[in-house]
Amino acid sequence: MLLSGCADNPGKPGGQGFKSPQARGSEGFQGERMKIDVTKHKLVPEHVLLSDTESKDVLKKYNVSRDSLPQIPVTDPCARMLGAKPGQIIKIIRRSQTAGSFTAYRMVVEA
Repeated sequence: MLLSGCADNPGKPGGQGFKSPQARGSEGFQGERMKIDVTKHKLVPEHVLLSDTESKDVLKKYNVSRDSLPQIPVTDPCARMLGAKPGQIIKIIRRSQTAGSFTAYRMVVEA
């Protein structure tokens, strides 16, 4: 569960100063659309939904199966923004001052 603080009573997660989005009367999503684009935040790495052809190429290049990839739930905000469906693969590109960039792949799964 995502928790956020209340300005009038800051505290630790799970404490009195924190309420769930449902308890505050908001959910953060409006239907299938998010109210804000989380992919634009500077701390969120770039997420790219691969086509079937690109997915097959990645699996062949690294000699792995879909089941051996790390997973990302279909309910993840970035997966939702991309419209990802279970079984698809998301490419995540993280920028780093020391490494330049690091690419990871995640298989979308049911939550």
